[in-house]
Amino acid sequence: MLIAKPIQDKEIQKELSEKCGVEYDVSHLAYSIELDGKMSGIAVFFFENGAGVIRALRLLPGMRDLEALEIAGRGVMSFLDTTGTKKARMIVENEDDEYLAKRMFFKKNEDGTYTVNLAGYFHLGCEGHKK
Repeated sequence: MLIAKPIQDKEIQKELSEKCGVEYDVSHLAYSIELDGKMSGIAVFFFENGAGVIRALRLLPGMRDLEALEIAGRGVMSFLDTTGTKKARMIVENEDDEYLAKRMFFKKNEDGTYTVNLAGYFHLGCEGHKK
């Protein structure tokens, strides 16, 4: 079972960030990713210039579950949408990040950034994003 939930305690966020190889920033928000009842990863994000930015979707070293990371990423996007944020960006650092960005319908721009418009994102269904 997968559970992605907000991390309220910054010390827990720092510890989990470090375990997952993500640089900790106290100003960033994060969700913990639990798989089968065990703390297994982190989704880190922040707000910048009116957009939500997914900084990292990572599991503990040695773990690989792209479906869990995609679900956690969509959870972050849902939160961004509920705050009224309509633009999102994802930082892509490796092949898994690129795969996840594409699965979540982020588009690669000419400058190499990955962005998506969240306006209607959760109401269009998959076919609405392919256009």
